[in-house]
Amino acid sequence: MTMRIAMTVNGTEYAREVEPRLLLIHFLRDELGLTGSHWGCDTSNCGSCVVWLDQKPVNACTVLAAMADGHCVRTVEDLERDGRLDPVQEGFIECHGLQCGFCTPGMMMTARWLLDHHPDPSEAEIREAISGQICRCTGYGAAVKEFNDRCGCRGVARGAVVLIISDGWETGDPELLGAQMARLSRVAHRIVWANPRTQSPRYRPEVGGMAAAWPYCDAVVSAHNLDALGDLLSALQAR
Repeated sequence: MTMRIAMTVNGTEYAREVEPRLLLIHFLRDELGLTGSHWGCDTSNCGSCVVWLDQKPVNACTVLAAMADGHCVRTVEDLERDGRLDPVQEGFIECHGLQCGFCTPGMMMTARWLLDHHPDPSEAEIREAISGQICRCTGYGAAVKEFNDRCGCRGVARGAVVLIISDGWETGDPELLGAQMARLSRVAHRIVWANPRTQSPRYRPEVGGMAAAWPYCDAVVSAHNLDALGDLLSALQAR
């Protein structure tokens, strides 16, 4: 026995004849070919199958496809728009928040929902949000860092791309440098590290030459110059 269901998935309406027992995750993967959402435990424990049902995250392995009849579903495939990755996707790449990638789709859908509803969550709120996702590869440190980085890039005023020149021989206070970098990561869209020792000799000593090598950066500062780094941090926070 089958039944006819219809739902909107990623903005497109679909209608299919399905068995009443068919799970939403299998409908998405097998019927619609949307294999970005992964099928893991079948018991709502691993979180790899998280999708949005009417704008709320659900585990698609314990939702019947029939329960989504007449509703709207959003999957990880919908994060990318017009060939551009969502900032959450960019964040997972930049922060190395994945290894095997099996948990990543569900993690990213949870991240997008959290940041849409709580633009500046605390670390405790972040960890609670992803507590339903199991990652057996990287742990959760990189994922938490990705959330924090995305919080800092949401505002236009905090959208700078910053180039930090570091040769590994900084002589300033390492604790102060670490504290400044932690604060900078919250207000900059992206931080790019460059070692002048690995660049062409004509770029090596001076900031100006490095800036020419990285023209898309909005600000360039040397990790040797803690005063300049502090001034940049103040300027970004005031924007």
